[in-house]
Amino acid sequence: MASLTTIPSSVLPLCVAEQAEFPLTKAQKTFNALIEKISSKRTVLAAWVEGIEAFNQSYQRDFLPLIEQELALKRALALQLDCVHDQKSTTKAKKRALSVLIASLSETLLMRDPSDLEAKVLYGKYTQSDWDKEQALMQTNMRAELEATFGIELEEGLNLDSPDAVMAEIERALHAQAEARQEAKRARQQAHAKPKKPTPQQAAKEAVQAAMEKNMSQSIREVYRKLASALHPDREPDPAEQHRKTTLMQAVNQAYEKGDLLKLLELQLAIEQIDQAHLANVNPERLIHYIAVLQAQLAELEQEIAYVTQPVAQQFVTIGQQRLTPKKILRYLAEDCAECKKDIAALQRELQRISAPDSLKIWLQSLR
Repeated sequence: MASLTTIPSSVLPLCVAEQAEFPLTKAQKTFNALIEKISSKRTVLAAWVEGIEAFNQSYQRDFLPLIEQELALKRALALQLDCVHDQKSTTKAKKRALSVLIASLSETLLMRDPSDLEAKVLYGKYTQSDWDKEQALMQTNMRAELEATFGIELEEGLNLDSPDAVMAEIERALHAQAEARQEAKRARQQAHAKPKKPTPQQAAKEAVQAAMEKNMSQSIREVYRKLASALHPDREPDPAEQHRKTTLMQAVNQAYEKGDLLKLLELQLAIEQIDQAHLANVNPERLIHYIAVLQAQLAELEQEIAYVTQPVAQQFVTIGQQRLTPKKILRYLAEDCAECKKDIAALQRELQRISAPDSLKIWLQSLR
């Protein structure tokens, strides 16, 4: 009997094979198409999960240290320029230019770490403004603008510096608002309307839907029972075979809990419980139930892909309308690292230029 580990699910021939004397029915073609689509979506999802994990690792390992190094150099540059600014030999025109540069550097530091007291002192000195009061006013104005724009009331304590948190709160508030309107509408309708019995057509439709859902569940349950009967580890005396069946049974249980019919069928195929001939002879009514389950699985896969990729899409929103892929986000990160290294080299040159009196004089003359 074949082991699941020797038959990758991506290449399992789980489809209804076409025979010259027996052309595929419409339902069988639909079944095959769904199998192919789900397999493709699985590959896409797996690639995104792997790509995002690689992105996060590279971000932590490669990009963040560069950002910290760049900020440390900007801090050193701001402090050194502050000393230059206070020198008696520095002209008023140069002091004004230095003030703009130091204010910009200190603002960059505070955007990264709002609790940086040294940067706050520099910011206040060169902008004649209080960073904390500015941010508090900005938060108040932003809250008021968002509430006025969307006609909602945001919860207290919301972190307005987090775009994700803001969007999540707006969605929550709008959803709650819509639910409240619907509830009020239902309440008005119930108050003025007499209870109505469903029409025969509605009752028949509901009965068909209920029967379909029951049969879909039963289809999955039947496949699960056949697998459980064949793979029950307690019935296996051989220790090695018992271990193999235990592993397979865990996969069966996981698939059943998720309602993953495709995985259950793949497991049946892997242990040679079914083959293409079996699939070709599946009862047409049962095949329809299989199709309904697979359509639901495909929809869930698409939703999962959207959920996984949404944070990535938000992070790369400035890229434009380009289609993102796992390889592209890693390439973009590599480009960001390269750009950051260039900025670090430029900052290091600037610090060297202003560290010696002669080069400082030339640097000041070039300052605008």
